Amino acid sequence: MKSEILYFFYDLETGGLDHKTSGIHQISGYIVKGREILEQFNFRLNPPANKTMDAKALKVSRTEPEDLADFPSYGVVFQELLDLMGKYVNPYDKTQKFFEVGYNNASFDSPFLRQFWTDNGNKFFGAWFWSDVIDVRVLAVDELREVRHTMENFKLPTVAMMYGIHIDEGRLHDAMYDIELTYLLYNIIQETKSPRHPDGNEVILSLNLSDGGITAASLVHYSQRLTKPLVLFDGETFAPCNEAHLERMKDNSKNYLIVN
Repeated sequence: MKSEILYFFYDLETGGLDHKTSGIHQISGYIVKGREILEQFNFRLNPPANKTMDAKALKVSRTEPEDLADFPSYGVVFQELLDLMGKYVNPYDKTQKFFEVGYNNASFDSPFLRQFWTDNGNKFFGAWFWSDVIDVRVLAVDELREVRHTMENFKLPTVAMMYGIHIDEGRLHDAMYDIELTYLLYNIIQETKSPRHPDGNEVILSLNLSDGGITAASLVHYSQRLTKPLVLFDGETFAPCNEAHLERMKDNSKNYLIVN
């Protein structure tokens, strides 16, 4: 029997551009099975003394050098991350691995993540992840090829806005927010390949709105990209996807399917 695909959506904030010498100070993301968010994580880190942490690079993510001392060490976060991943993947089973998913992760985040394993004395990165990554930036390139010449750049917020995703400028370069944008962007691009709910409707996302991850505003903007009204299904009733309704639904712990 074919098992559902496991995805490791993630974004990193670092103290520089060189994955071998610069440190990581934030790792955020989702563990996703099929279209369901199973876990959300947001780790802050205090890199080892031998890692470069450029003040200008830190400023981009609104982090001060003195803030780092309050964060857990590499070793502590690494073990917490392994424990979280170990709930879904057995590293001794070669048929169970995560697909890395991010924005521009093929050239930036993935080398940093691999180095994070090395820095923690662990040689078994390949036991957790498939060797090829899913880079949402690359997926968007083909989709937007005919309008690329009109775009100022191909950074995450610019591309997300092209798909109608609302951008909160004040939250950019926080890894948790950037991966939220990446996750929404990925699902929009994959929209035509979505599985079907048993009632025949198209399943877009599966999430718990009380987890604080995907925002109501983002979902409302997302719904405007679709050809039919977006609705939520909680296993009992369907409800329209409008911001006021979504905010009310955050008060309970039900899991919702976003269907079209």
